[in-house]
Amino acid sequence: LQEKVDYCMNWRAQNQPQKHGTCGSVFTRVLLKDLPKDFFNKHPETKEAVKGIAKQKFQELGTAYLIDKGLGLKGTRIGDAMISHKHANFVVNVKNAKAEHVLMMNSLIKSRVMNKYGIILKEEVHYLN
Repeated sequence: LQEKVDYCMNWRAQNQPQKHGTCGSVFTRVLLKDLPKDFFNKHPETKEAVKGIAKQKFQELGTAYLIDKGLGLKGTRIGDAMISHKHANFVVNVKNAKAEHVLMMNSLIKSRVMNKYGIILKEEVHYLN
C-alpha cells in the first residue's frame, strides 16, 4: 500500500502543478464516443491524446492536450488565474486570483475548445455560492 501511495504522490509531483494553489483538474476527459463525427479526420494530430486501451469501450481524449497543443493556452492569464505551464487542465492561483477570474478562465477555455473542435467540455469542479 505504501509503495502505491509513494508512486501516486511522485507521479503527481512530476505531472501536476505543486507551486501554486489550484482547484484540481478542471475538465473531464471526453469519451471518444461523444466526439463530433469525423473528428479524427479533421484533427488527426489529436490521436496522440487518446487515453485507454484500444479494445476498451471507454477510450477518452485528454483535454489538457486540446488546451495546450491544440490551442496553445498554457500560461494564459486572467487576473491572477493562469493556465498551468506544467499541466494545461489546471488553472493555478499565481497570487490572489478571484473566483471571477477562474470562472472567466474556464469559460475562455470552453469557448475556444468549442470553436476549434466542436467539443463541449464538462467541468469537474463544483462551484459553491
